[in-house]
Amino acid sequence: MSEPSVATRLPVGFERFHGSAFPNYQLDRAHALGFADRDELRAAAS
Repeated sequence: MSEPSVATRLPVGFERFHGSAFPNYQLDRAHALGFADRDELRAAAS
């Protein structure tokens, strides 16, 4: 039997990356799912 995989800690909460609601939602979603770092998303949103 194989070892169980270790769960990744995902960020929890809301970040203000962008001033508009829809782009901010998409950036927040990418961050919450662990696809991108906070600093990368802030740079992309500016």
